[in-house]
Amino acid sequence: MTLQTYRRRLGSCSSRPPASIVGPVSDGWAILSALAATVGALVAVASAVAAWVSSVRAKKDRVRAEQAKAESLALTRQFVAAAESQAESQRIMASRVEGAVPRVSRWSEARNVKGRLYSVRNLGDHEVQVLSVSTVPAEASELLTVRTPVPGPVPPGGELRFFALARWGLSIQSITVSWSVEDEIPQETVISID
Repeated sequence: MTLQTYRRRLGSCSSRPPASIVGPVSDGWAILSALAATVGALVAVASAVAAWVSSVRAKKDRVRAEQAKAESLALTRQFVAAAESQAESQRIMASRVEGAVPRVSRWSEARNVKGRLYSVRNLGDHEVQVLSVSTVPAEASELLTVRTPVPGPVPPGGELRFFALARWGLSIQSITVSWSVEDEIPQETVISID
């Protein structure tokens, strides 16, 4: 075999595919690229729809939370009024049973002193013994810091001071002061914090 013959045979076995095969392969890649782009666009549209649905649900949840807060505040005010009425009735009944003249001690509304510091004043004409101070709702008890020693006395015109802190989603709506005058039956007064 001569060198020229060898080169001719080698040239006919080149690594290049025939032109008839190259056309359909490159068309296949174009189709796959178009398909991938379409799938990507569909995923983007689906993500946008999911984000929109999520935002609509968040708005509805916020409205429901605001309605629940308003209802809770209204119920707390009703509870405070009922508790004050009940305490007054118990005080009157206790004084009738014992035949004693009732000693009237009242507490002022909560007054904001500065920042989250509040005070309530003993409006009665007798020294009262503050037995305990609790919160409504009870879950907010860790947000209450009483500055006046409890248990302890509060003279007429004296103040009971406390810090009513708040955190996201939880705040003190009112406090319940348990107190007594000398050896009388302990009473409770619910004081709203606005």
